[in-house]
Amino acid sequence: MIILPFAFKGKIVELIKTEINNSVNAKVDFEDFSLSLFRSFPNFNFGISGLTIIGVDEFSGDTLANIGSLYLELDLMSVFSGDNYSIKSIVVKDPVIRTIILADGKANYDIAKASSDSTVVNANDTSKFSLNLKSFKFVNAKIIYDDREGNMYADIQGLDLNMNGDFTSSTTDINLESEIEALTYKMDGMKYLNKATVKFDANIGANLDNWEFTFKDNNLLLNSLGLKFEGKIKMPTDDYDIDLKFASDKADFKSFLSLVPAIYLTDFENIKTSGKASVSGKVKGIYNDLLMPSFDIKIDVSDGMFQYPDLPAKVENVNIKAEINSPESDMDKMKIDVEKFHFDIAKNPMDIRLKLTTPMSDPNIDANFKGKFDLATLKTVYPLDKSQNLIGNFDVNVALKGKQSSLDKGNYQEFVASGFMKIMNFEYKDKDLPEGVQISNTEMNFNPKTVELTAFKAKYMGSEIESNGSLSNYIDYAFGDGTLKGVLNLKSGLLDINKILGTSSDAPEKADTANKNSSMEAFQVPKNIDFAMNATIGRLIYDNINISSIYGKVVLANSMISLDNLNMDMLGGKLNMSGLYNSTNIQSPEVALVLGMSNFDVKKSYEAFNTIKNLAPIAKYINGTFSSIVNFNSKLDKNMNPIYKSLNSNGLLKFSNLAIKGSPTFSKIANALKYDKLNNLDAKPFNLQFDVVDGNLEVKPFNVIVNEIPTNVSGTMNIDQTIDYKLAMELPKAKLGSGANSALNNLSNQAKSIGVNVDNSDVINVNAYITGKAIDPKVKIAIANPAQDVKDQLEKQVKNEIDKAKKQALDEANKLKQQAEDKALQLKKQAEEEAIKAKQKAIDNAKSELEKQKLELEKKKLELEQKKKEEADKLKKKLADEAKNKLKGWR
Repeated sequence: MIILPFAFKGKIVELIKTEINNSVNAKVDFEDFSLSLFRSFPNFNFGISGLTIIGVDEFSGDTLANIGSLYLELDLMSVFSGDNYSIKSIVVKDPVIRTIILADGKANYDIAKASSDSTVVNANDTSKFSLNLKSFKFVNAKIIYDDREGNMYADIQGLDLNMNGDFTSSTTDINLESEIEALTYKMDGMKYLNKATVKFDANIGANLDNWEFTFKDNNLLLNSLGLKFEGKIKMPTDDYDIDLKFASDKADFKSFLSLVPAIYLTDFENIKTSGKASVSGKVKGIYNDLLMPSFDIKIDVSDGMFQYPDLPAKVENVNIKAEINSPESDMDKMKIDVEKFHFDIAKNPMDIRLKLTTPMSDPNIDANFKGKFDLATLKTVYPLDKSQNLIGNFDVNVALKGKQSSLDKGNYQEFVASGFMKIMNFEYKDKDLPEGVQISNTEMNFNPKTVELTAFKAKYMGSEIESNGSLSNYIDYAFGDGTLKGVLNLKSGLLDINKILGTSSDAPEKADTANKNSSMEAFQVPKNIDFAMNATIGRLIYDNINISSIYGKVVLANSMISLDNLNMDMLGGKLNMSGLYNSTNIQSPEVALVLGMSNFDVKKSYEAFNTIKNLAPIAKYINGTFSSIVNFNSKLDKNMNPIYKSLNSNGLLKFSNLAIKGSPTFSKIANALKYDKLNNLDAKPFNLQFDVVDGNLEVKPFNVIVNEIPTNVSGTMNIDQTIDYKLAMELPKAKLGSGANSALNNLSNQAKSIGVNVDNSDVINVNAYITGKAIDPKVKIAIANPAQDVKDQLEKQVKNEIDKAKKQALDEANKLKQQAEDKALQLKKQAEEEAIKAKQKAIDNAKSELEKQKLELEKKKLELEQKKKEEADKLKKKLADEAKNKLKGWR
């Protein structure tokens, strides 16, 4: 028993590695492994610890799974035979699993290699492992489900699962025991469960040939709400055929109340309750990517009451009668009916009534929201922390009745929308928010066409915000799939982004705080809003930058932010900015900017921007100002920093008189020439043109007078910080000291050896070559060789001519390519339009309602994709044209 594991260990490990590599497109690794007969005698127990599965391609670097340990129980005789290793049980301990579905539908768990993959072993080969499972266990699992396509998110903490059955048989009873310490679930930005406890025990009859599962004895406990299921689920293909009923096992209000996270997580055991509550429902039909089953869910609460034992007031008269009914797969037939939803909080009444029909095609709503609430009374019914303080008054009275189509056609007289919502003298403070949030006044008035925000005035973390404006299409946004449109005016005397993000510095202008990573991350701009905001901000603080006198237009639409002539004062000068932040693909957001800078301070700009630190490190030692027009575009990482290999930029910089002090590079030049005056430099005004392509910088040749020394500068810096610059300087002999002349004499003697005589010249032409890494450059000094310079110049002219010819050829090729792309886009657009027409024709000819629903969904998807792409292309072209025109007019 001791020797056997060692005899087979290596062979099994090798087979597992082979199986993994043949099966998945991912990076799989593990720290250690073990093989034992003692753990599961008389079978082998093979264990793997530290197993990791890391994604590739668009999921490169993302960890799909990090498993503490994995144990496989292998049939002893199958190991001896060596032909097929039979797995009888699987135990997974301490796994951390993160599943991601991107907006385009690609999933990080879709790692199985296709059978046609050239890397897969021969098709005749079969796996050396077979599943003959009797049991499967998860111990202390943590699972994240992040569905960005469906806008769903689940966080499962502390999952224990034990599943037993004879999975080798066609039919078996599966005994399932599972428990979750904390389940959080969000959909469309709304949190439905927050750290809920879940326990599900069930006996399920399984027909494994047909993948049919029938619920027998079972009980689901969600917090304190118990539910029982009856029925079956069939999964023979991608279609799930569901026929289930469920109902709460108790009729008491307290179990229903446990679904409210704030109450369940706060002294729930001791809370006093009364009243009755029930939850029931049924689900029947096919579920797949295009179809939903019919369902009917009912909630009834009568005379509900709860009171915390040490508090004087209570929440009472809780009465709810609600039903969501969808009688068939067509979701447009769904009806939401909240006939009654009433409660009193410390004698503050609230009433809600809502009826919604035809939600997909033409939302038809009949709703009332009415209530008054003195927020200070909340502490009399709910145990707030001693540091928490809440005051203010909330008043709402809104009535809505009518169809969305009436609003779409402009028939506002056919739609009833009236009322208001007010928040007055609101203030909230706690230990984490000692400065609090204050809303002195907010008022929204409803009419069929718009919601008018007549007043909004708030303070948060020292920042002040005032706003007014209007919102339109709010009915379709709230109850359908419409886009919320708005025109808002935003005004602020101070916006301290550092405090708002929790990255405040006591001295935000200190250089040593520059560019430290803040908590700011790449963010998704909602795709279903279209806001045009006219902003006026007196002062804004972000990181180590103080910005003032901000005004301009900001548009949020189609998952993008557009800046239109946004003006501001910063870094000692003025900035005019237009641009685009595109978060359509949140994994790889993009930014495109046109920056017009006037009289910017060089050193402050260096301290403020990492891009300048990386591309122009000498700016650290420069005092002076510059103006420029810069075109900039790049992909961004998760912290909103440019990804340099994707960075492209060009521009023209106009410098005023500059002073360069303490530059290590110029100190090296001064030491090499024995000319101390080059340690501190004064440069007269000059212009500099640059290009950045895929993160590689090229500085075009330019002339500048430095300490009265005419100098020509040119060079490059690659993305790896390797530099290659040349400074061609005309040094006047008369102004050089003895040390410099001595150094130059040595250089002159070297020059004579190659036929260059500088003895009779009043000026010595010297080239300084700066190479190596930007952080520690190497400097080489040489007397300019006219013959070599002529040769270099001729070679450069020839190269320029070749480049010119190449450019002409490339321009012509690009012109032809653009024509081809335009034609292709035209054909593609025609094809898309034809596809939409074909879908419509198929819908018209469809024989069954089910076919019509499928085709209608496909048609809508095509239309949305086409519209979104067209709008994004228009914005990009507009920005590119704007950049070209500004740069052309500024030169």
